[in-house]
Amino acid sequence: MAPTRVPNGRGNKGSNARQGTPQDDGFRVKVTTRFIILCLLSCTLLAYAVGKTARLILIDGPHQQLVLIHEQQLSSLGGSSGLSITGNSKDHVMKLPNPVLKNKPIPNTIYTSMNFDTSRSSSINSRWVVVEESDSPPQILVPGTNQTCDADNVETCTSCSRGKEPVVIESSVEDHEEVHLPAGQHLLMDIRNVQSEFLASEERLATAMLDVVGDCGLTLLSYHCHGLQPSGVSCVGVLLESHVSFHTWPSQGVVTLDLFTCGSQSLLPIVEAVERLFGVPATSDGPETVWAYKVRGFGDETSAELADLFTFPIGTMTEYKKEIISITKKTDDIKRGRIDVYDVLRPTYQTFESYKRSLQNDNSYESQYKEIFQPDRILFVNGVLQSRRSAEVPYHEALVHPGMFAHDNPKRVLLLSCGGGAALREVLKHKTVEKVVMIEEEKQLVSITRELFPEYSDCSTNQGVARANCFDDPRVEVIYSDIFDWAEKENKGDIGDDFDVIILDDSYYVAGPAEYGDFTSLVSELISDRGVFVAQMGQAPGLNLPSAKHSVMKNRFDFIESLPQFGFKSVVDYEEGHLGFSKPWQFVAAFRDYEMSRTNWFSPISHMDLVISQRIWPTKSGESSLVHFDSATMQGYSHPNRASEVVFCRTHPDSTFCPEGHGFDPERPNVPATAFDVRASTLGENAGRGVFANEDISKFSYLTLDDAVHPVYFNPLCFDLVTKMVAKLGHEHKIQIMQFYSLYYGHVTSFHGRQESTVDSNRMCFLNHGCSGKSNLSMNLTVTESFDGSEIPQEFLRIQYRHGDEYNPAAERFPTSLTHSSPLRDLKEGEELFINYLAAVNANRWKEEIASLRDQCNGAPGDVTAYEREK
Repeated sequence: MAPTRVPNGRGNKGSNARQGTPQDDGFRVKVTTRFIILCLLSCTLLAYAVGKTARLILIDGPHQQLVLIHEQQLSSLGGSSGLSITGNSKDHVMKLPNPVLKNKPIPNTIYTSMNFDTSRSSSINSRWVVVEESDSPPQILVPGTNQTCDADNVETCTSCSRGKEPVVIESSVEDHEEVHLPAGQHLLMDIRNVQSEFLASEERLATAMLDVVGDCGLTLLSYHCHGLQPSGVSCVGVLLESHVSFHTWPSQGVVTLDLFTCGSQSLLPIVEAVERLFGVPATSDGPETVWAYKVRGFGDETSAELADLFTFPIGTMTEYKKEIISITKKTDDIKRGRIDVYDVLRPTYQTFESYKRSLQNDNSYESQYKEIFQPDRILFVNGVLQSRRSAEVPYHEALVHPGMFAHDNPKRVLLLSCGGGAALREVLKHKTVEKVVMIEEEKQLVSITRELFPEYSDCSTNQGVARANCFDDPRVEVIYSDIFDWAEKENKGDIGDDFDVIILDDSYYVAGPAEYGDFTSLVSELISDRGVFVAQMGQAPGLNLPSAKHSVMKNRFDFIESLPQFGFKSVVDYEEGHLGFSKPWQFVAAFRDYEMSRTNWFSPISHMDLVISQRIWPTKSGESSLVHFDSATMQGYSHPNRASEVVFCRTHPDSTFCPEGHGFDPERPNVPATAFDVRASTLGENAGRGVFANEDISKFSYLTLDDAVHPVYFNPLCFDLVTKMVAKLGHEHKIQIMQFYSLYYGHVTSFHGRQESTVDSNRMCFLNHGCSGKSNLSMNLTVTESFDGSEIPQEFLRIQYRHGDEYNPAAERFPTSLTHSSPLRDLKEGEELFINYLAAVNANRWKEEIASLRDQCNGAPGDVTAYEREK
């Protein structure tokens, strides 16, 4: 090959330039084909050598070191990898167990797989399902087909599809397969304190996985395992129903497992099997398991039924939980279909380490106060949280004692659906109780609670109880029956005296219109004329709840508002937030006797303390047997929660006291007491003094609001005491001055049961009655004194009770001292102020007092004038 010079003349140059041909004054090089091929081969060989060297240095060398370390670790643990190490160690091969179907055809299944770089795994292995029949060797499903062949070794199975006639096992889909929907059961488990040798052995782990799948009755189609460096094993199994997987950390003694199956079959029964098979203990303390069970993809109905149980504790990864008992009764009656009891450590309050220390006798704080750190025991009925040991005392005290103390002398008590025994325990603390009838539909529930919750029915520490167990007290009669069946049977004979207090601990009877109507009618037949009915309603309503007509609690509100229709004169609700539920719980109390029950319901703290000390049996050590309930707690129950008022007024916006509310408008002016004069009333000489405006006053103003909120209040018990002292000491005693002051200068009402008096703390106490409809101050009244008859008109009762025979939490929460804080119209300077005294008339002697008011309006002398004239 030689360079060749190309001549170039002047003429050619000019010609090429004109034609656009490039000039070439250099050399031309000719290269042969052989030379090009040799260059390409040389570059390829060089690149391969460089790549191979780099792989040996950067990948294979470190990998071999990791394999050597792994084998040394296994040797030190007394095991072996048992797997084929990728690319090397052909003599270190061991088979993992195959998933086996015994006497069952392999389902119609297509395998799809893709292998990626496994160089960083110390070991890999895959196994496919094998069918084992009595007359033939085990058969394995050929990957990528629906055919099987001899499963003695992988070589046979691989060549089966190439040269041998495949063995096809026919199966009926209808007989051997079920439809697997995308809804199912999901089990997540973490097991700690597990033996490191077990966690490093793929063979033992794979065997445990196959045993778990077998215990579930599931079908494992294939699984894949590989060991990680420096330690750990991961396995993933493909189930006909879904999947199973786990991973181990041998150095930390931890294995985590994930099992999902389509369909409705519960995986809860296998939790114990997984703990047994995978929880090989590393120490004498045994394994520690944290698990959660989820229901995936089911409809709202299933989730709602088991909401409490499957949210907590089953669906939560708590540090410790243990199933104590789970019973499902498959009967037509679903009311008591399922009972579950779990021991659980309460998150944020208890830890597993503290619990373990409490079990030691090392004089630690935890061991000295074991009861604080023991797991909480929770009872679920049909998946709904019924009771928990950590909060059962405040719950049952809130259920029982408010209603019991609302009655002066409760002797006969009826308990409905109080099968746990704790409500019975609280009732028996009252010295007045002579008979307790307990109706419980589910006898098994009573047996379970007596065995698993013995403290519920423990009366051994209280004085006045004849037996250590409350159920064994001779005053107690337990009847296992439906309440309606029992009442129908007993009514044919003789139930005996009516019950003073009836307590219901089951919202089932108020679940729907048909139930609450029949049930409330039955209760009204069983309760005495002065009786008290108490029931738990479930989770308390919140401020964001809509009108009861459009609420999920509609049936509850319908039940509460139906109680007055069955003879209950007053209905109130109260809440308690220390019961172990996610939100406060609501209770309702209904009174057949307005005066007695409401007077006791609103008892002052000092009086309630006295009643408690006189009524309740102390413990044998002399201490109070009440833990949560006391007089201050009762004060909190006296008035409904704000949310009850809000929801009620959204439902009944025009009801009494809903439009007014009990807030104060900062934009409205307040007229001070100095804007009013006191002088002789315009009603006449016998009317005494009256109050007059000395300036024009707008009807949008407040009147003496600063003073009106500080009245002199005579509660019913105080008012009764003054009356009794006057009757005993005579009218000449100075005590009559107090009686006169409370009667004739105050507003006498019966809102809190018996008569009470509220006296204005300023000159407004001289207000007179507006005769013939002359009232110009608001008393929230709508009637005049023009009625007549032998019975008390319903309108008058509404005034007396402020809300009548109805449930009205807005009225219960309205401040009683602001009854005349606003004028009904604009007032002119010099005009006398009047209110309607009908609200101050005693309902028991309304005719006499109305006649006295009419006499005063007609100019006849009244008691006030006579007293003033005498003085």
